[in-house]
Amino acid sequence: MMMKRIFFLFTFLCAWTQLSATAFTPEVLADLKQRAMNGEANALYALGQIYENGNGVAADKNRALAYYISAARAEHSQAKERARLLGDAAKHGGLGKTYTVNFGNDNKMEFLPVPAGTFKMGSPYNEPGRSEDEAQTLVEISTFMLARTEVTQAQWVAVMGKNPSSHKGNNLPVTQVSWYDAMRFCEKLTEWGRREGRLPKHVKFTLPTEAQWEYACRAGSEKAVYAGDSKEALSRIAWWVGNARYKTHPCGQKRANAWGLCDMLGNAKEWCLDRYATTLPGGKDPVVERGSNCIIRGGGWGNTADGCRAAIRYNYPPDFRNSDLGFRVALVQDGSN
Repeated sequence: MMMKRIFFLFTFLCAWTQLSATAFTPEVLADLKQRAMNGEANALYALGQIYENGNGVAADKNRALAYYISAARAEHSQAKERARLLGDAAKHGGLGKTYTVNFGNDNKMEFLPVPAGTFKMGSPYNEPGRSEDEAQTLVEISTFMLARTEVTQAQWVAVMGKNPSSHKGNNLPVTQVSWYDAMRFCEKLTEWGRREGRLPKHVKFTLPTEAQWEYACRAGSEKAVYAGDSKEALSRIAWWVGNARYKTHPCGQKRANAWGLCDMLGNAKEWCLDRYATTLPGGKDPVVERGSNCIIRGGGWGNTADGCRAAIRYNYPPDFRNSDLGFRVALVQDGSN
């Protein structure tokens, strides 16, 4: 049975045009998604084709584009052109398929598209390490863009000046920043982009909502860790207490998820826009605006595997700072958050 499945997948990946009219089974789609989580270029490209053409799934151009971009980053020979063509049609809020802030001297912040979709936010009752505030809820997310990595110290200094981080290094994630600091960075980056004529008026930089963050982290996965459920799988994508040696590491060194995003788990924890509520918000593009503490996601270099799950939730006052706490930036329609 296993050999038949491997043969089918090989045939599928090598002869797409012969199979383009086929509706693929959930088992085959699951196999492709697992390979995509492992960074396989052919699987990423195949998923782009599936979602673009609606083979066995509802057609979703935004999701197809995200897979094509990831495939291009994995050096698939046809993916870059396919992403260009589909990106020209999709536009992603007028920004195109990617968006880059260039601070000069090879100091850049790259934003990748996160496709619209629906997912189960939170964790199942039997997931190891889960907390009571992770009860699952159904969430619908609109298209937005998210920085490929956490904000680096070089990016922080370019916008804010003085570097507050405990462990110093241009490409290390900035840490020791409060929620207020992170929001001020986003505001100043938006002001700079508009002043320089590089940012359309209808979009802004901000922190991702908690729902946006988890959706982007999972990138279609329902596992506790988007690369699998083992500590070995976690080490392939994250810096955590099992491999980090009690410090942050350069952003983007670990394997990206299926949508091209790096360090969503581990390295530095990440502030989200929301205030903390004991129950996860459901519905369309939810955000919790009231509460004393703010949400932190992702786990950091000092956390165990249970503390670096896609569903793990931390919360602290907005003026809290720590050596394993940073953030990444979202690019959204102005007024959507």
